[in-house]
Amino acid sequence: MKGQGVFLDMAALLAKRLPECMFVLVGRHTSDQAEAYLVKARSLGLGDRLVLVAEVENSEEALNSLNVLVSCSQYGEGFPNVIAEAMACGVPVVATDVGEAGRILGDFGTVVPAGDVGALAEATRRLLVVDSESKEELRERVVNDFSVDNLADTTQNLLSSLKR
Repeated sequence: MKGQGVFLDMAALLAKRLPECMFVLVGRHTSDQAEAYLVKARSLGLGDRLVLVAEVENSEEALNSLNVLVSCSQYGEGFPNVIAEAMACGVPVVATDVGEAGRILGDFGTVVPAGDVGALAEATRRLLVVDSESKEELRERVVNDFSVDNLADTTQNLLSSLKR
């Protein structure tokens, strides 16, 4: 669902164009899954350039350590929180067009078709080479459009419109 294999394929393509890149795969995984990711990474030439990280306690600290967040989800996402969280930290995002990713990003990131490894690699390369989004703009987007207050107001307005 989260597209870890797609991420690794994208990383292999990107590594050829930007040899200084390191890649971090973060998330809940079993030891068997972790071993499979590492085997695939080695087969793609990423063995020493991939860091596997299990769930993190401090997502803000983890997100702030990234230059770009790449969300490779293939299906099953509603509102991918990690995209909004990264933007709130000022981290630019590339995401697949799954769930509300495009609505969250608006004009402040790149959305590509799910499973399109080449598009993911190129969009990520562009963000790494041409840092066009300011951290403040990314954070403002999330605070203005997806804050708890905004959610409460939107929900109240929706419920009020249902009253007859």
